[in-house]
This record gives sequence, C-alpha cells and structure tokens, in this order.
Amino acid sequence: MATSKSVAEADPVVERAREELMQLETEVENVEKELVKQQNRLLKPIWEKRKAILSKIPDFWSVAIGNHPVLAPLISYEDVEILNHLTSLHVDRNDDNPENYRITVTFSKNAYFKDTELVKTFKQSKDGESFASKTLINWYDGKDLTKKRKNMDDERQGSFFEWFADEGPDLGDVIRDDLFPEALRYYYMEVEDDETDDINAEFDLDDTDDEEDGDEDEDDEPPQKKGKRQ
Repeated sequence: MATSKSVAEADPVVERAREELMQLETEVENVEKELVKQQNRLLKPIWEKRKAILSKIPDFWSVAIGNHPVLAPLISYEDVEILNHLTSLHVDRNDDNPENYRITVTFSKNAYFKDTELVKTFKQSKDGESFASKTLINWYDGKDLTKKRKNMDDERQGSFFEWFADEGPDLGDVIRDDLFPEALRYYYMEVEDDETDDINAEFDLDDTDDEEDGDEDEDDEPPQKKGKRQ
C-alpha cells in the first residue's frame, strides 16, 4: 500500500505534475468565466424579449415570487399588497464582469411608497468582496414596512423590502441565478418540493427552520398567490 509523503519529501516529478495541474485548474476557471460572459451576451436580447411578453401577463412576478421556496417565506401580509403592484423584475449583468449586476423592480402607483422603480446594484471588488448600492425607498408616512412592527401575536413582523436595506448579496444572488432565469417554472409551480433544500444549499441559506415552523403555523402565513396561470 502506498504511503503519503510530506510536501518536503515529495518526488520532484510529482511536484512538477502538481504545479501543472494547478495551472490547468486556473485555465479551466478562466474558460468558465469566459463562458459566463458569452452566455450573458447571448441571453441579454432574449431576456429583453421576454420582458416585453411578460408585461402582458398580469401579476406574473408577484406569482413567481410567491411560489419561490426561499423568497415566499419573507413576504408579510402588507408585502402582498405592494407586490400586487409589481409590474416588472429585471436583472442586468455587466458584460465585462457578470458578477457585477443590477436588479430593477418596477411598480405601478401604490399606497405605500412614491417610487415606481427600485434598483439594487452589486459590484465585486478584485478580492472577491461584494458591495451593494440601492434605492432609498420613499415611503409614505406611516407606511414604512421596514420599521419594526408586530403582528397579532405580538411577534416581530419582517418585510421582503428589508432586503433593500441589507448590504449582503445573498438574496440578490438567489434572484439573479434562480428566480430570474427560472421565472416561468415558478410561475407555473413546476419546481419539485425537494428542490428547496438544494436551493438553500447552493446559495448557502440556512433559514429552513422558518419553513419547518410554517407547517405548524399555516394560519399565520401571509396570503400568497399560488400557481396562477394565464
């Protein structure tokens, strides 16, 4: 049986082979980055065509979000009222660095905030850190859902719109890599139940406890649109 050797005792031929393998790994990473860039360029005009078509389907994005296993649990009762005015959600990735992207959500006139368009932009530094800039929502007096509120059980009630105050990219990546490209599947409820854990694992999200608790407290869940089709 072969025995392991320390790096210092390794055969020079083996060490050279390891260096060559590392170089190949770097080449693979560079190719993958170029493929993402090419895919982004090819998909852009298709997403624009889809955007025009989806504008003809009422409540498309509110239904898709309401069916998403990660995003749906974040929606409060009052969030539903705002999402009923959601007319468009679009992700625009940078051509040179697709890790830099902008999410734009568009709303019709509503009773909660003055803005018709909310934008959140993510940029990645050279060392891989992500930084976010976002629209400051102009809430009407007494309508700010991001301020601490309590529900009928005197518990802290969150809001989907708190994400616009969050600096982290986690939910942004979920929207960019899952909700946006897979929107039709979520709209038509074509996602299997066991895919929820896969999505949480892929985006390093661990809020599964809330989903488990939701089975016991179904009466407290916000009214969400499920499986609506045109």
